[in-house]
Amino acid sequence: MVKEIVWIGYGDSKNASTWSNVPYLFTKTLEEKKIKVDRIDISANHTISRLYDRIIYPIFRPIFGLAPFGRTYLLYAWNLLKIKRQMKRFPNAEYCIISSFDYYNKFSKAQTILYGDWTYDTLLERQKKKPSFWDRRFINQQKLAINKADIVISLFAECAKHIKEIYPLSNVHYLNTYFINSLYEEELDPKLIIKRKRESKSILFIGKKIYKETADKVIEAFKLLRSKDSSLSLNIIGMVKSDFDGNIPEGINFYGFLHKDIKLECDTYYKLLLDATIIANPNPVWGGYSSIVEAMYFYTPILVAPYKDFKQEFGENINFGIYNAEYTAECIAKNIMAIMESSEFNTICMNAHERVKDYTWSNYVDKILDLLE
Repeated sequence: MVKEIVWIGYGDSKNASTWSNVPYLFTKTLEEKKIKVDRIDISANHTISRLYDRIIYPIFRPIFGLAPFGRTYLLYAWNLLKIKRQMKRFPNAEYCIISSFDYYNKFSKAQTILYGDWTYDTLLERQKKKPSFWDRRFINQQKLAINKADIVISLFAECAKHIKEIYPLSNVHYLNTYFINSLYEEELDPKLIIKRKRESKSILFIGKKIYKETADKVIEAFKLLRSKDSSLSLNIIGMVKSDFDGNIPEGINFYGFLHKDIKLECDTYYKLLLDATIIANPNPVWGGYSSIVEAMYFYTPILVAPYKDFKQEFGENINFGIYNAEYTAECIAKNIMAIMESSEFNTICMNAHERVKDYTWSNYVDKILDLLE
């Protein structure tokens, strides 16, 4: 029986806004299972990081191809020293969970568990970018950590497969499940929720600025739909109006990033989610996996692209939404309307929830604890 675990990660794991709520809910679940959790935050110093990324990095990147501060050797060396010092405070810890592939624990008896989504080389490969000299240094840093770790856990099957191919010495696992990053505490009434969704005619998009191109596509699709039905609305979480160029049509509402650790913002997030007739993020590479899965739990039909990681988890054919075949406003609009006007809308909503209802944090953490025994 595991009694004590050290959690090492970027950001405060007691803050629900850190990394899509994952550290908060992960460590909270460990504590609910009577496991002592010690925390080490390896975030970069905010002042130094801003100075480097806003002044030094833009000036010298074209000349030397510098990496941003988060991937520099300076941060790596500093964090190794921090981990070494902090681990001395927890001599009884049996395991050390590091929520990235960047470090491993070589300073105490606690076994290292690396926990994350994509390795940096996978990210570059998906973006079709060649690694620079500094990128290769960071990739080698991750390679060392992955090969030295006792257990490596990837959130996604494709990523776990890729890690095993690139780093055959690694002990990598995929848990064949996922989790719902929900802080909603009220009981769900499916009949009332589905009725609310059907009547709202609300399209929901969740994504930070890296998804702006996809948000533009959804906005163009919304314009096509709005010309036929003026009662439709589009709610965008994660970006603000000033992120977009040109005239924004009526019916589009921007909410920026909503912090779930702030009650008013958390309430707004779940109101929008419960109102949503459909959630759409048809990005062909990555469709906001975590937010899509959470929306499914709240009986929300989905529109996503058939990208590898999603198909690996949910299959080639889905009965809780539509795979978007063409990355065009016309195709997106057609598929949104197909769901909204479907005679099987209620069934689609129920299917979405049923598919992920067992993705609880308790079940997920139990699978990880099983690996440790």
